[in-house]
Amino acid sequence: MDDACATEPTLGPTDNGMPPTERSDKLKALIIECGRSAAAPIADMASVAYKRAMTAKLTLRYEFSTDPNDDFGWLALAVETDRFTGRGGFWVQWQDVTEMAPKLDAYPFSSEHPFVEEWGHCDSDGSNYEVIVGISILPANKTGDLDVIVKIADHIDTRRQCQAVFRTNYPDTANFASELRAVMGRQRHNAVLLGRNVS
Repeated sequence: MDDACATEPTLGPTDNGMPPTERSDKLKALIIECGRSAAAPIADMASVAYKRAMTAKLTLRYEFSTDPNDDFGWLALAVETDRFTGRGGFWVQWQDVTEMAPKLDAYPFSSEHPFVEEWGHCDSDGSNYEVIVGISILPANKTGDLDVIVKIADHIDTRRQCQAVFRTNYPDTANFASELRAVMGRQRHNAVLLGRNVS
């Protein structure tokens, strides 16, 4: 970007004795030369601020084992909202992750039967189960919005954990399911569920 575009001249009562109409023409010429309108910088900043305030997302990645006889791979989750950001992962069988996509296609989700996928560990007798990575999707209201609850804990020290909530919808959930199928088919690197922050 041209340095002249970074700051715009201030139009005061005088500008080296130049009449206001000439100052105005000078400003217009400078802006046209830079290829943008006078309102663009402010509008761009407002647009970026609005997008940051609205955008939340869950990113899922799966790393298959290099051993063809090993069903376990690394499931990595990263969640970003306006209030919380967290990332982590856990060893999960690829079959479990593959089975998530058809479950995401369910319509409608209900409070009684939400989408819930969780993985974690427990003691050898099955007690003290702790969720390491988890995703829940359930109805937020009667207009088709969905709440996404993401839980991520450190798989070594589970005291370190994050839980974030954001809002999405059925079309974005369907797109996430499609991307997840591609991830498990080794056709793309990650799947992203887009949403917006919950006020």
